[in-house]
Amino acid sequence: MLQTTAMHFVHTLLIITLAFTAMTACKKSNTTNDDSNCSSFMSQETIRAISLQPAIIQQEGDLFFVVEEGAIDKKLRPCYLTQDLRVHNLKVVVTGEVKKSSFLSSYCCADALLILKIARR
Repeated sequence: MLQTTAMHFVHTLLIITLAFTAMTACKKSNTTNDDSNCSSFMSQETIRAISLQPAIIQQEGDLFFVVEEGAIDKKLRPCYLTQDLRVHNLKVVVTGEVKKSSFLSSYCCADALLILKIARR
């Protein structure tokens, strides 16, 4: 009888653990563009800093980019872009750090942008 109760407890605990794991693994993120890799970008060398730079959010498929105003064909792949700013052709002002990224780990022709502050304009 005691073994049956212990076995039932272990099964219940296993089911709860699996359910919790599934819920957290499937949780929608409030950010985009490989945000899981954003923490690795923080440790990358900063190429340049931008401060209160007018820019436009552009969407290509499922990806979003920040294009600085006046830049010609230079996209920045943002880290920590919130859902409310995922709007194609949205005008923003951004402050952040452009990070050195390796070709293999980044989207072609786009540097990583660690957003420190961003707002609609």
